[in-house]
Amino acid sequence: MDYDDFTEAPEDYFEPRTPDHYFLQAQKEIRELYEGDRESVYYIRQIQVKFEKKYYHWITNNAIIGLYKIGYLKDVRIPKERGTSTRFFIHKANRYARRTINSIEKIIEEYSQDHITRSCGHRAEDLFCNALAMRGFMPKAKKVKEYNDKKWDKTGHDLDLYLVEMGWPMDVK
Repeated sequence: MDYDDFTEAPEDYFEPRTPDHYFLQAQKEIRELYEGDRESVYYIRQIQVKFEKKYYHWITNNAIIGLYKIGYLKDVRIPKERGTSTRFFIHKANRYARRTINSIEKIIEEYSQDHITRSCGHRAEDLFCNALAMRGFMPKAKKVKEYNDKKWDKTGHDLDLYLVEMGWPMDVK
């Protein structure tokens, strides 16, 4: 078969999909959450974490977006000077959410400052190194900018660890 013979689907092509059970169940539970308190305000990551024991984040995300598209939820985005905007979802009947959104955004900004995120990241690296060392894996180097004759010069980024036993670099997230 020659791949050049492939013809693309026309622009108006639509393949109907039946929503799966998890998607519908997630939407139902999100509706119940908002019906329990129509004045509630949640940002998207908050809802994903709230339901992460039952649903993958992408399922919760798609369920929220689906509820927004049908008009059940309203989308409020707060732009930031740097980084991504925070995306809040409120019940369609909630008319006075701005004060709550502003107070939540203030907390998000406070905990998103560099000195906090960097210290959390460094602590995670330390814990990860200790856990590996207890299992016999010893880091050979930290903050590696070169590996197997490859260098990272342009971006200023580095790899967090190089483990001798595994023979590969890694980035701890």
